[in-house]
Amino acid sequence: MKKFFIAIFLFGALAASAQVGVGTSTPDASAQLEVVSTSKGILIPRMTATQRTAIASPATGLLVFQTSAPAGFYYNAGTPTAPSWQLIGGAASSASMGLTATVTAAQLLPTGNAAVPATTINFNNVVSSNNAVGSFSGTAFTVAAAGLFSITANIGGSFNAAINPVIYVNSQPVVYGTGNNSSNLPGPVARGLVTATISLTAGDVVEIRASNINPSSPQPIVTDGTTRLTIVKL
Repeated sequence: MKKFFIAIFLFGALAASAQVGVGTSTPDASAQLEVVSTSKGILIPRMTATQRTAIASPATGLLVFQTSAPAGFYYNAGTPTAPSWQLIGGAASSASMGLTATVTAAQLLPTGNAAVPATTINFNNVVSSNNAVGSFSGTAFTVAAAGLFSITANIGGSFNAAINPVIYVNSQPVVYGTGNNSSNLPGPVARGLVTATISLTAGDVVEIRASNINPSSPQPIVTDGTTRLTIVKL
C-alpha cells in the first residue's frame, strides 16, 4: 500500500510539471503550453478600459483585449502594486492626424512691447481635420479624447523682427517657442517656431498665440501657407 501511494504521488508530480499541448501531442520543449490549429485561434479575455483598470493586483505580463477605444491588446508592464498597462503595437496604436491648418487671410501682430499681450493666431484655412481627435474653430482646438499630442506651429512674418509663438492650453501658456529674423533670409524675413509633445484631456482647449518684438510697427503674418499648425494624437 505504501508503494502504491508513492507511485500515485510521483505520477501526480510528473503530471503537474508536464507540458500541455492542444492540437498537438508533442508541445515544443520551450513552451509550457502550445496550441496548434490551422482554423481557429486563442480567445483572450475581452473587457472595457474600466474593467481592465479595475483588475485587482494584476500580475506582471497579464494580457487582456480592450474592447473600448483605443481597442487592442494590453499587457501590464508594471507590477501588481503599481500597474502600467501598455497597448501592444498595431493599427490601434498608430498616430492620428488631428489637424493641419494654415493662414491665408491677412492678420497683424500688434507693435511689440512688454505691455502688449500675445495675439491668438487665426489659422483660417483648414487643410485636414479629424473630429475624432478634436474640433477646430480657426483659433481654438478642443480635444475630443485624452492622450498624448504632438503640436507644431510655424509662423512667418514679413518684417525683419522675430515672432515669438506660444502654445496655450485652457488660456494658460505651457510651451514657449523661439523666433528668428534676418534680412538675408529669402521670402519672409521673420520666423517663429514652437513644438511640443503634451498630455491633454478631453475638453482641453489649445491655442497658438504669438508676440511681435518689433517696437515700432505691427508685423504682418505671411499668408502663403507657410504659417502652419499641425496637431497629431500619438
